[in-house]
Amino acid sequence: MKLIIGSAFAIQFLCVGNALASAKETEITFTAKDIQTVIDKSNKSKPLIYGVIAVSLENSPVIRLGDTPNRVDVSALLSVQIAGAKPMPARISGSANIIYVEAKKSFFLVAPLVESVSASFIPAALEGAVRAAISNRLENAFRTTPIYTLTERRSKEWSAWQSLKSIQIRKGEVVAKLSAQ
Repeated sequence: MKLIIGSAFAIQFLCVGNALASAKETEITFTAKDIQTVIDKSNKSKPLIYGVIAVSLENSPVIRLGDTPNRVDVSALLSVQIAGAKPMPARISGSANIIYVEAKKSFFLVAPLVESVSASFIPAALEGAVRAAISNRLENAFRTTPIYTLTERRSKEWSAWQSLKSIQIRKGEVVAKLSAQ
């Protein structure tokens, strides 16, 4: 009988401990549409020159969530100019990560990786340099534009922003778990 009562108290203690731990967690969710709206509003900067290659965005990159595990899929229409030639359109597809910058209370896209470039005018010898130039261009664009920022207006978020526990990229949404300290 003492074993049963002792086990009951242990189970109750664990349940209360788990409830307290989960009470200090907050889940923040934002969608691909939320991210796309921010990307569309961001300033288009001047072309990035990378050696003999100039790359500029023609339109905002298109964001998709949940197609590539733990990555944000990115596609874009670019203008690529190789020295001595006129600018030509190119389509790219790739992916990026999401990070939370605690000092800015914001989420950013980082580490873009251009996986394919659809442009028949690019010589095979320059394809790696073009992918590197485009990745650098996207990194510069993403670095300055938070895709989601916690605000005081969202009191649930404001009180729980101190520590990021995890970020999950699901189909169409990002779920971030934050815990209060």
